[in-house]
Amino acid sequence: MADVADEIQSQGPVCTRDTIDTLPPGLYNTLLKTLVKLPVLGSVYGDRLIARMGPGFSRQFFFWDDNLYNAAGSFQALCDAIRPLGRPWAAELTIDLAEKPELLKAAYDSGCRDLFLGIESVSQTAIDGLDKWSNDTASMREMVRRVHDAGINIMGAFVFGLDGDDATSFDRTLEFIYRTGIDFIVANIIQPYPGTGTFKDAVAGDDFLPWALCPTRSDTAMDYNWPLFDGAHVLVRPKGMTIDQLQEGYYYFLREAYSLTGILRRFRGPAHDLPGAAAHFARNYLLSRYGMIKTAHAVKRKGAKPVGMDAAGLEAPAAGPGMPSFRSVFRPGVAERD
Repeated sequence: MADVADEIQSQGPVCTRDTIDTLPPGLYNTLLKTLVKLPVLGSVYGDRLIARMGPGFSRQFFFWDDNLYNAAGSFQALCDAIRPLGRPWAAELTIDLAEKPELLKAAYDSGCRDLFLGIESVSQTAIDGLDKWSNDTASMREMVRRVHDAGINIMGAFVFGLDGDDATSFDRTLEFIYRTGIDFIVANIIQPYPGTGTFKDAVAGDDFLPWALCPTRSDTAMDYNWPLFDGAHVLVRPKGMTIDQLQEGYYYFLREAYSLTGILRRFRGPAHDLPGAAAHFARNYLLSRYGMIKTAHAVKRKGAKPVGMDAAGLEAPAAGPGMPSFRSVFRPGVAERD
């Protein structure tokens, strides 16, 4: 593991105060150049500004691996190797790490502050369809609590449109993230990528939707409409809901999770922790509006009608104050708040 620590140590800014003029144009780089060249600020803090703000370096690093945790011994050795660096890090791994408290502690002690966890679904039927043995919905809340208790934030990843999902999946998932205080949210619609079981099943069942195929007017020969394979489009006919319910429900979920109220509901700190709440709100707001394109689109998007209008046997009303919401259609008795 020593080579991993050496590689991290070798990374650094791509410029110095002497070469900062070689940075390409742009508002951010122009601001950095100006700050570094200021008479007092630049001479005292110039190197620190370049180290913290300059391109090519971040104090926090991310292990870009689909699952950093494959074996307890290797993970422990990695934590031991990078602990002396004293730098925060993040990684993607499976939730079963929480079954070993000693490894969670080793991760935190070595600098781990954020974990990307594929929670996928609150439906065990959906999880079983993915054959993801590490996930058990019955114990998921406890596993999330253990990660949080270790001092580590969670970016939870969810997938909609799986076998076992229906129109209630969106609200049930929202309830889960609010109860557990998931710090950051990523969501996708199931995608039939070639080589996956979803793709094979879609081909066998002729379940591809028309827009998933190559457009007739395309100037490039493609088997499928690859630009739509981005996780935000319904490409395969869902089994437990209508196409509209899945597409609009996906947008609804992200809008709710990253609404101003949704962000604050996921804050795990005490009410009097104003600095902590402000930091949580700022990170979520900036991430959802400027850091994730699909989420930003969902947050800004206003549907012409709520999801499930067709299933509820209602006519779509004109957009306006009297238009019922997704929640009022799927959760009878829940009144709209002005």
